[in-house]
Amino acid sequence: PPSSSEQLAETTSSTSQAPKQKQPLAPDFATDLVPDDANPPAGRECIFRHSFTDLPLPQVAIGFQNLNLGYEHPRAIAFADEITPVSFNLHYNAHSEEKTNPASDTKMCGGAASWLRALPVEQDANVQVGRRSFGTAYGGGWGEKGLGDKNEVKVTFSRTFAKAPKVVVWLSALDFSKAYNWRLKAYASDISPEGFTLHADTWGGSILYKTDVSYIAIAADGQDSLRVGTFGTEDIRPSSSWVNSNQGLVKFEKPFKTDKRPRVVAGLSAFEVGCGRGFRVKMGVECGKDSLDWRLDADGDSHLYMAKGDYLAWDPDVTTLSGAMGPILSNVSSL
Repeated sequence: PPSSSEQLAETTSSTSQAPKQKQPLAPDFATDLVPDDANPPAGRECIFRHSFTDLPLPQVAIGFQNLNLGYEHPRAIAFADEITPVSFNLHYNAHSEEKTNPASDTKMCGGAASWLRALPVEQDANVQVGRRSFGTAYGGGWGEKGLGDKNEVKVTFSRTFAKAPKVVVWLSALDFSKAYNWRLKAYASDISPEGFTLHADTWGGSILYKTDVSYIAIAADGQDSLRVGTFGTEDIRPSSSWVNSNQGLVKFEKPFKTDKRPRVVAGLSAFEVGCGRGFRVKMGVECGKDSLDWRLDADGDSHLYMAKGDYLAWDPDVTTLSGAMGPILSNVSSL
């Protein structure tokens, strides 16, 4: 991991209600990969322990990067606990709640989670991280109803931004019926300096019992060293038919001013996958100074109709931003 001096360089202690627009807070991030297992045990759980140098108690955002689930009862959750100034546990489990569920019948054959770590809001409010839950986990009852198609919650920032921030959203839990295609889309609307509306929608008859959505709000306006955005299969094709190999390019409005490769982290924010088959979505990203290359794929018998991701990219020379992609990501992308 980066040294303490690298991680703390040029951070500020903000006591005002409006953070300084020119100081994006130093986040740290990586990706954890769940080992592949064609015959996973019931109630499978994976925990990854991350340790760091001495820092204040951080904010931590978690999101799915890859999903590899069986068709019987697709559910998964990625979350952090036991967060300290120097470490946290990252969980990626085969159920949709943080509490242990050894009776889970979900087959979690693999997966990957992205995470981002930022200093506490009290030190600098230019990055504010949170998570919201929609619905409740399936309880096993016959005819149990799920969420409606449209679900939203108002998020209020703990400290007001100077201007409306950029908001990245990552899916971090899901619990579906196996009866219909698996459809889910998370996004932010009505973004202001004070807060925004967070959505978690489904459609087409899908039965969604529960989902969690993580968000990262960042003061990115006017920052030449930072790029925030989305990409997805609907940028290159319609979602009316399934295609398991998809790649595209995001062209930045302004290129980075460095000749070094920018750093990037991304997570899933939407998908539609055909039911009755393996539930697989794999994301890969590679960032250059003027564009971002992405892939959203599936394999085996999966049918991938649509997928979308949200990303953050930044100049590696900027001392207010730190971190490096985890080496595990090389297994699923071209980084």
